[in-house]
Amino acid sequence: MHPVSEAETRAIADFVVEHPNVGIVVTYGDADNLSKTPEGARPVSRRKPMTAIDEDDVGYYRAMGEVYRAALGLDKELEGASAGGSFSDWMYYHRGRLSLAARAWSPATAIELSKAAEKKEEPNSESDKSGKSGGDDDKRNEKERKELKWFDENAAKAFVKWRPVEHPDFPNRRVEVGGYVPFALTNPPAAMVEQVTAKHINFLTTAAQRLPRIGVRKIETRHLGLSVYEVKIEVENTGFLPTSLAQGLTTREVHPTRLVVDLDDKYFLSGARFTTLPTIRGSGGVVEARYTIKAPDRKKIGFEVVSMLGGRVEGTIELPDAK
Repeated sequence: MHPVSEAETRAIADFVVEHPNVGIVVTYGDADNLSKTPEGARPVSRRKPMTAIDEDDVGYYRAMGEVYRAALGLDKELEGASAGGSFSDWMYYHRGRLSLAARAWSPATAIELSKAAEKKEEPNSESDKSGKSGGDDDKRNEKERKELKWFDENAAKAFVKWRPVEHPDFPNRRVEVGGYVPFALTNPPAAMVEQVTAKHINFLTTAAQRLPRIGVRKIETRHLGLSVYEVKIEVENTGFLPTSLAQGLTTREVHPTRLVVDLDDKYFLSGARFTTLPTIRGSGGVVEARYTIKAPDRKKIGFEVVSMLGGRVEGTIELPDAK
């Protein structure tokens, strides 16, 4: 037994490696970094593996958590959950991708949504603020009691009342059976499946729109004389995410964005055919590439910008006539 020793886990790992343009991953399971923003840390050393999200990346997790909670209808953070060595951890700490993890449903989420619905129906109500009756201050098993109360009101069949049974392995001893039916604490009641699914589809659709998206903002050319030209190309990122997270740079699993000019090296007086661009931040970040070229026999020059996560765009440099 070792990581990806099973055929199913190896298959998904192979898929990720073979599709390096995967920019966002959402994993549904026990881990949850969307209900509550995870804590970040500054990298200590390249020799030591990261055990917390890079501080420079936490803001993106915070933003996606807000989108997630809004899609579900939650107005506050809930308790998160970690699962060390999970697929979602591997996708961030090794592959350097924005790796989001969530529980498809939980009693805690259902309870908070019920509270929000009650507030809308009775906005001025001051009763039952603690979820308990009278002046009872008993905090023992509070979480479990709230869950039982919710299931009693919304899915009574999810919990089987304890009852005594005769058990052949324990003669003349008291044996009781009961409790939650299998998967009741991880799967929504059947009547809620469509509603829960619609909320997650809304979130996933929004998440897909947060990928980086590169484009060419401006191309400037100037004739310097004797068929020598100065060329400036501004590359922008109109998506939300940067072209690489900080962790992607650390692991070097996200290749830098590159600008390739369709011109032989002999034409370049400064600059080069292949230019590696720095990370382009999202929401309108811009980087500039400059060249000085001598091209007496060219009027138009093609180029392309290639980003591992932000796509590919082509453009044309039109050289001005000599004046």
